[in-house]
Amino acid sequence: MTPREILIWEPPKIPLQPLAIGELHLWKIDVETSGMDLSNLLSPDERLRCQQMLNKQDQLRFSNARGSLRTILAAYLDRSPETLRFDYGAKGKPELNGTRRLHFNLTHAGNLALVAVSAESTIGIDLEKQQPRNNLRAIARRVFSDTLWQSLETLENDSFQQAFFQHWTQMEARVKALGQGVFSRDTQLANIACVNFTPEEGWCAAVAITENLPDQSQWLTLQFSPDLLTQIG
Repeated sequence: MTPREILIWEPPKIPLQPLAIGELHLWKIDVETSGMDLSNLLSPDERLRCQQMLNKQDQLRFSNARGSLRTILAAYLDRSPETLRFDYGAKGKPELNGTRRLHFNLTHAGNLALVAVSAESTIGIDLEKQQPRNNLRAIARRVFSDTLWQSLETLENDSFQQAFFQHWTQMEARVKALGQGVFSRDTQLANIACVNFTPEEGWCAAVAITENLPDQSQWLTLQFSPDLLTQIG
């Protein structure tokens, strides 16, 4: 499968297929699904963070993304979503309190969110809407390495935009896998396996894992639905 092929997302079978070593589970979530409101699943600190957002649409997207994450993890653990507790790293990356047998990461942009889950090692995922922006070349020159910038600067606009989002999402996914900030200079970053994929037309995503990135034949790609709530716990 090439990065430009759109993944096929299937409804999950309950109980969920056990997450085996060497597998990667990806979930796609439409955080603006009609009638979906998962705010009742959030912890007090998540609710506070949500309330501090000025835009009502951003509040809905955040609460549904976090509520979906809780529902997905609860389905693997046979728990109630609202009972899950998270610990947070220095850069805010969440981990499940009390268990280390599930590694996960969440990304959301606009109406779309993705969750990556692994049983083997820490993981990072990133997502961007591929839309024209006037300042992409300036961002690339400032953020990417000199070597990478030199390989990109001569590309025509369409090719440049595609390459920019592929490299940007890879960079974000790698630093998220390590729980670091986007401008980290950690030498480990270049050694983290990472691959791009297309979750939907017009979007670019990347997933990175610190050990043994599974072949795409070992990916399970699942479409989240609020109905999952009625089938767990």
